Amino acid sequence: MPTSDKIFEVATSFYDELLKLSKKEEVNGETYDIFRGSVTKVWDSVANSQSYYVPVMGFLRDYGYITLLQRGTRGRESVVTLHGQPVREELDGLDLTTASPLATMQAEVQKMNERLGGLDIVEAFKNIEGRLSKLEKAANKKESKNGKAT
Repeated sequence: MPTSDKIFEVATSFYDELLKLSKKEEVNGETYDIFRGSVTKVWDSVANSQSYYVPVMGFLRDYGYITLLQRGTRGRESVVTLHGQPVREELDGLDLTTASPLATMQAEVQKMNERLGGLDIVEAFKNIEGRLSKLEKAANKKESKNGKAT
């Protein structure tokens, strides 16, 4: 298990590299440092071990140093907002073996979004309900024409 000193060292190096590669962008009238690109490539350039990735990313996300706005894929860049340099004292006492409730909830919401793929569930149900009503009316008409009342 990685030590908190090593996690903080790697987290700081990783954050610094993201910050170096970020650009100032304005969003809703506020200016943020936004990194756009491959988080994996940045990680590989500063960390020599994948074993630190989960605890470092968890620390940075859970304590609000970064916000992952878009997870990258082969054809899509990651988008990360940087909110401030990590503070050593916040890592003290951090349970590195379990995910925080916030991290767990974020992961669950992200999985649901990925599964839905932009689907508007309410609109989909309205569409299905409308189509089902039309089918029921058509079936009832057909039965009435055949002399079978329902």
